[in-house]
Amino acid sequence: MPEGIGYGGQAASPSSAATSQRQKVAEQIERISARKERTVAEVVRRQADFSANRAENLTRQAEKAQNRVESREAQQGLGIRLDVSV
Repeated sequence: MPEGIGYGGQAASPSSAATSQRQKVAEQIERISARKERTVAEVVRRQADFSANRAENLTRQAEKAQNRVESREAQQGLGIRLDVSV
């Protein structure tokens, strides 16, 4: 008599189909979430690489500017430091 109340073999089938559908949706959500995480990680990595490259470039520019300043100071001060009279 349980079949008459809705506990029979036929009643279990739609329930397991719904469970199966929920599992498929959950798996799809997990795949989308994982793909999103990988994409975000790649964007962050690219931004970090860009920032590091930019920092290196700015460091090189600063070093070149410092070398120019030191070179000019050395050229200007040379006559004061050395006696070049004959």
